[in-house]
Amino acid sequence: MTLLSRDYIIKEVSVPKVDPSKCVGCLLCVKACPYGAIRGEPRKPVTIDPAACQGCGACVGECPYGALDMDILSDDAIMAQVEAALAEEPEKKVIMFTCAYCSYYAADNTGILKLQYPPHVRIIRLQCSSRLNWKHVKRAFELGAAGVFVTGCSLVTATT
Repeated sequence: MTLLSRDYIIKEVSVPKVDPSKCVGCLLCVKACPYGAIRGEPRKPVTIDPAACQGCGACVGECPYGALDMDILSDDAIMAQVEAALAEEPEKKVIMFTCAYCSYYAADNTGILKLQYPPHVRIIRLQCSSRLNWKHVKRAFELGAAGVFVTGCSLVTATT
């Protein structure tokens, strides 16, 4: 009732930005969005409804043209985290991309509960594992990572 009694609601979600100069209207992002927040027509730049978008980034991870990116957890920010994690002795490290909704909290709780997990794992939190793009994994291996581990949940797949 508290939410419904307000004149407006502030939604704190990082909505992807569309670069119309790069968007070719392939509509792969429309298919990837589990919330139906993206609209478009073939060969025209897409639009994103910020009220419907949940900020998972699935569309960003799917776009082969780099036409979509996010302010929070942009491609540059994810690449910078990969590079920092592998700056020293990359051959001894595994990059673990985690979903903020479930697997990141599981890893965080491991520390809170004083449980041990391998010290060579470097965790990179994504808003959703569907945000991951092949170029992030490729970059980790180019830098010499011993492995890449991707964790997630069925949150997105349950809605598609």
